[in-house]
Amino acid sequence: MIVCTLDEEAVIERCLASVAWADELLVLDSGSTDATKERAAATGARVVEQEWLGFSAQKNHAASLASHDWVLSVDADEVVTPQLAASIRKLLSGRLDPRDGYVVDRRGDFLGVLLPNGARRAKRRRFVRLYNRRHSAWNESMAVHEEVRCEGRRHRLDGLLLHWNDFSLDELIGLFNRYATIEAAELHAAGRRASTASVVYRPVLRFFWHFLATGDVRLGGHGVVHSGLKATADYMRYAKLWELDHPPPGTPRVPGSRCAFFLPNLDGGGAELAVLRLAEGFARRGLATDLVLGNASGAHLPRVSDRVRIVDLRARSPFVVSKTLALARYLRREQPVVLVAGLDIVSAATVARALSHAPTRIVMTVQTHLSRQFADKAGGARARRALVRALYRRADGLVAASSGTADDLARLSGVARQRIPVIYNPAVPEDLDALVEDAPDHPWLEGDGPPVILGIGRIVRQKDFPTLLRAFAEVRRRRPARLIILGDRDAREAEVPQEIELLIDQLGLREDVSLPGFVDNPYPWLARASVFAFSSAYEGFGIVVAEALATGTPVVATDCESGPREILADGRFGELVPVGDHAALAEAILRTLERSPDAALLRGRAEAFRVEPIVDQYLDAVGLAGLRAA
Repeated sequence: MIVCTLDEEAVIERCLASVAWADELLVLDSGSTDATKERAAATGARVVEQEWLGFSAQKNHAASLASHDWVLSVDADEVVTPQLAASIRKLLSGRLDPRDGYVVDRRGDFLGVLLPNGARRAKRRRFVRLYNRRHSAWNESMAVHEEVRCEGRRHRLDGLLLHWNDFSLDELIGLFNRYATIEAAELHAAGRRASTASVVYRPVLRFFWHFLATGDVRLGGHGVVHSGLKATADYMRYAKLWELDHPPPGTPRVPGSRCAFFLPNLDGGGAELAVLRLAEGFARRGLATDLVLGNASGAHLPRVSDRVRIVDLRARSPFVVSKTLALARYLRREQPVVLVAGLDIVSAATVARALSHAPTRIVMTVQTHLSRQFADKAGGARARRALVRALYRRADGLVAASSGTADDLARLSGVARQRIPVIYNPAVPEDLDALVEDAPDHPWLEGDGPPVILGIGRIVRQKDFPTLLRAFAEVRRRRPARLIILGDRDAREAEVPQEIELLIDQLGLREDVSLPGFVDNPYPWLARASVFAFSSAYEGFGIVVAEALATGTPVVATDCESGPREILADGRFGELVPVGDHAALAEAILRTLERSPDAALLRGRAEAFRVEPIVDQYLDAVGLAGLRAA
């Protein structure tokens, strides 16, 4: 059983007591400041801490940590009734199709009164709570009211799942207001609009439908107030949707210059962060800016400001086909002046433009060493190379994140190298000094103690953290030290974190290695580390290497294709070692610990990677040079 928590001390014991029969109780906490963690641990639950990733992503992460494949997902303010518990236990004692999901009858309360389940059958079927994590997952494209996607059929479980929220009217109105903001943004991104009339009539229809059709009429005064609250939620949702098309006077906009940036999602990687910073930079120049996502999910999603409109394409399997068709619909409807496509390996953007017949210019920013990436993936390399050669030349512009990436792109695409400008990724934000002042939440970075070596990157094979761990084992054999690795997990390489954990135990490093997961602000961690160690097998740029320099932290990096050698200027600003050579990496770390380079020199080099000048370079590349910063 998994449950995600944040300040749930009032309800967590009741929830866990209702599932005490489960083989494992796993609580994933996102920073509770009350007694939630202590009370959960007292029931025998395993408590793991993880910064908030979003509703669906948090639940998927919790499922990945579970010890068993069949997972029951419960919210902290829910209670599994004995009848439902008996139904689940009986079901699990037999043979199950791992592709199937199991639906619960979830009943909520309103001011202490149990509500009838008058929801339509199609809506009830969304409440899948028992599923096999290897074949089903929470849909990360849904910002709120998330649901589980199953490969197979859905079956109904006997018994109730009770949702006792204990909210007052004030708390419920505040909750609905927060949800209305998110839902209005989702509707707007999907192309929905609200007329003045709809802001009036929709809440009225909602009240009568809820009162009569869902059974609130049987609850007397509670039913009237509950239906009125639902109508109020509808009013807030459509009023906020109307507001999105009626911005306050004085909001800067450049007429006829809507720009778009396209990504598969906002996973916690450097390439996603670079494109997000470019989108924010364009918006700061007064451009109406869309961030078009195959799925609006990922660790960087909360970083998107109100200046940038998120467009969620809600792509489904097969993902490439679905996102391409959805992007074509977006281009046909919005017709932005330019679309900058990142991590678009198969050039869905150029295909979508052809399908839409939109006049939009397509500029592809290549953030990875394509040849190495194709070689690293199982199968399909020849087809991917053919797509690059056929489609990339159809773009109006190509931009590479490093010279090595540009050279590789020219070879693969057949586009002349001189037509591929190199624009480094924006690594150093203007508010860096303020970001560095934040206190990292880790005891090893407080006060005196052994030097801390820091690694950052998604826990995937490309980052080659096993080489870093073996190098650290050699460093620790020769002197006291600690290692922290920051980064989120990738569901496509779910086995890699388990391999990392196993290697930590095999090397006897458990007491001196920490894996806190993804952090939104890595700069204070970098500033307080003794060495930043970069062990990647290949890159397109290596944005975190530039970020380390900006904090004045010494860098040791693999000389991988491509990026680190350019950032470190052939080794003048940090040591370079062969890829996969843990002995050389260990020696370089030891030398750096003994004799650190001048921090001011490193910060000076990082000036080449500041956000605003790089935004200017991109404005030039897409033909909007008139909006460069003064």
